Amino acid sequence: MTKKVHYRDGGELLGRIPRDSKQEFKIVKGVYWNIESIDIRLYKDDKATPTGIRLNLEEIKVLQEILEKVKQWE
Repeated sequence: MTKKVHYRDGGELLGRIPRDSKQEFKIVKGVYWNIESIDIRLYKDDKATPTGIRLNLEEIKVLQEILEKVKQWE
């Protein structure tokens, strides 16, 4: 069994989405209030901003379904 990492301990960085030279979204997997979840947060100069969303793993599945619909628009 793998150790669950809390966001305050860094979590597992899954990816980054650059916005501009000073800002990027970081997608981090971790634990918040004993619930495994994914945090998608905007960082400016490598510091977290209030802009973002935290979703549990069930909510991530719903988001994935929505993003698949968006992908079909291409």
